[in-house]
Amino acid sequence: MLYEVSTTPKPGLVDRNNSGSHKDMDFFTFLDSAIVLAPWFGTMFRIGLDGTGVAAGKLFARLREVGLAAEQDMRAASGGANTHKGLIFSLGILCASLGAEYAACRFLPLPLSRVLELSSRLGRCSLADFSRPQEQETAGLSVYRDYRVAGVRGEAAAGFPSALNIACAQIKQWTGLGLPLNDAAAIALLHLIASATDTNMIHRSNMAAAKRRMAEAAGLAREITPENFQSLLLRLDEEYIGENLSPGGCADLLSLGLMFWLLEKEALVTADVPRR
Repeated sequence: MLYEVSTTPKPGLVDRNNSGSHKDMDFFTFLDSAIVLAPWFGTMFRIGLDGTGVAAGKLFARLREVGLAAEQDMRAASGGANTHKGLIFSLGILCASLGAEYAACRFLPLPLSRVLELSSRLGRCSLADFSRPQEQETAGLSVYRDYRVAGVRGEAAAGFPSALNIACAQIKQWTGLGLPLNDAAAIALLHLIASATDTNMIHRSNMAAAKRRMAEAAGLAREITPENFQSLLLRLDEEYIGENLSPGGCADLLSLGLMFWLLEKEALVTADVPRR
């Protein structure tokens, strides 16, 4: 979470330059939020660690209960702003899956394919949200109703393919070529905007506008280099702010991609998953 918010520049998003299209939060809001949330992810890891033999549905229900408590702490720290709600969901599932796999094998590195398999099963439990009545309709549920885009729930249900195969892969590629992590992560974000249908972009505009921005990002991703990425992303930042656009879903995927990269870098997981 700290690496993601520190990555600069990020079009329409909070970074070290500005608050993007967000008037209710800034860089320091994200620091406060990340600090209070960190212990909750340890709790979610332990839910997985202690969940041997527990059905995915029951495990997911425990995570959701803890996630709602974590969200209360997040909003208290952020003055009510939604800084990390999507990541409470996604990172919570990933942390629980890591805990469960560690409980199963008790050695490191963990086989990433098995971690992702459980993540997918837990993520699929969330898809029931689309068919049951909700007390409060969120932006994600609204976009699914209108466009059948599953957003963060769909990404988790599929085993986080965009985070792994786009964000993490791009970070590995560019850091492998000698780029600083900040630059590699910024370039990875552009590739995510080009490839992942972002429910936040749709919610702040419409499907046509979101698709237009995806196509534009895809063109820029083909042109981007270590020399021009700053100017390209700064131009996009101005445009997104002017149109009140924010690829918040892609920012969450970038956080997950950074998580996968760090897990591999620290030899906590083995990259035994075929790239799709």
